[in-house]
Amino acid sequence: MTNKPQRFRYSISLFLLFVLYLYSGIMTSNSAVAVHNTTPEINSFEKCDLGLPEVLTDVEYSFKRNIVLSKTWDQLVLNMTIQNFGDPLDNVFLKVNVNGVPTQATFSTLEQVNLAKAFCYQFEVPQTLILILNHTKQTEIELEILVLLDHAVAWRNLHVNCSIIKAELIGLNLVQPFERDEIPIFPVNHLYQIQPAKFSFLKKNLLASVILFVQIPPEMRLDCIISATLEGVGIDHLKVDDQTFYPSRSIRSIDFNVSLTEISEDQGLPLKILVAPDYEGLSGLTNISLSLDVSGELESIPDSSINDVLGLHPVPGWLMIPILIVSLFGVPYYLVYQEHLTDRDNNILDPKKQTKL
Repeated sequence: MTNKPQRFRYSISLFLLFVLYLYSGIMTSNSAVAVHNTTPEINSFEKCDLGLPEVLTDVEYSFKRNIVLSKTWDQLVLNMTIQNFGDPLDNVFLKVNVNGVPTQATFSTLEQVNLAKAFCYQFEVPQTLILILNHTKQTEIELEILVLLDHAVAWRNLHVNCSIIKAELIGLNLVQPFERDEIPIFPVNHLYQIQPAKFSFLKKNLLASVILFVQIPPEMRLDCIISATLEGVGIDHLKVDDQTFYPSRSIRSIDFNVSLTEISEDQGLPLKILVAPDYEGLSGLTNISLSLDVSGELESIPDSSINDVLGLHPVPGWLMIPILIVSLFGVPYYLVYQEHLTDRDNNILDPKKQTKL
């Protein structure tokens, strides 16, 4: 009987430790939410016109510019809009050095999507090329830009005539929208040309590559509402990753919701939107404009510990916790106490097992 109070005190200690653990977990979760729910810094931009030549008459051009920014920015972006008036282009290659740190990208007319190709950059109409630059967050910028024009036909004398409509360096800060806010994206508008196709394999989709300048903290996700509007033709359907969306309120507009969980440190958040236009109503070569609008809000990802375990159980969480407490402490204590009673009864019935004094 001398061990019974000790077992009881031991069980009470374990019970108090368990309650303290639950309480500390709840307080930690609440404090994490409180840290994230801070007023976000107002996003602002700084734009610098690079003053590049208006017309490129050779397949390779290089430029150098020295720029002094008013402050350091989270991100530097090259925003260049060009239009080709010469022989058809297959792709445009850009390489940019910022204080000796290189960044490069190829912008192709057609890009592979699954088993088919989609129109991405059609240089016969103005195309906006966005390149996120690697930089060391300095205010004095030495910029070196290399432009290579890759034509679709290279076996004859080329007619090179490419117009630079706009070329600017943009400095901006990444946002963290803790309320439903508009999210800065580049580019907002995308231009294409399509014509009627007699066969289904000639009906190419349109691929819009955009960058959301938003930062997603760990253990959070971005709930986005995206509005896509196609001018010039109707939308058959639209795809983002493995999700397919169909028009509801208008054949030219789709509003859809996506959740993004990628952690973006300083490169923005890339997003590819695949649009299948309605080819049935086309009568000839048609200019198409795709415009996008994005709003979003950061939300905490539910804790994947005890809440997930209880959430998958058919018994509600408020009832499962008392059941767990009774199972962890009440049942073992009851079994130990029954064993003690059995030993005592055996000692009484069998005098040989009694301890001699």
